[in-house]
Amino acid sequence: MNLLENPTESELAALLARCNDRANSHVLWVEHGGQVHLDPIPNGLSSLGFARLHEGKMRIRHESFAQGNDYTGIGASEDAVWVSRLFLEVVAQWDQGFEGHSIAWAEQSKL
Repeated sequence: MNLLENPTESELAALLARCNDRANSHVLWVEHGGQVHLDPIPNGLSSLGFARLHEGKMRIRHESFAQGNDYTGIGASEDAVWVSRLFLEVVAQWDQGFEGHSIAWAEQSKL
């Protein structure tokens, strides 16, 4: 999913579906060129450590999705309200020129 190429909620849902929520926590992040990633945080590495590994490439990094909370995975990808909220937030932050670590999604709990 690239934010410069007319992204869709379906593309975000596909990113969520590819994750294994039971195996790892995940980080949603956006490159400076608009490419959206949803990557597992390797065991033994913090979300900050993950960010340091990708330093210089990240424009936006969301607070990590904790393992086992159903923020990622097939169930999350099928939750239309969750996908829509997350999609609208990511697109809005991109459009507003936001850069940095975002925790806004946490303020709206997943239904």
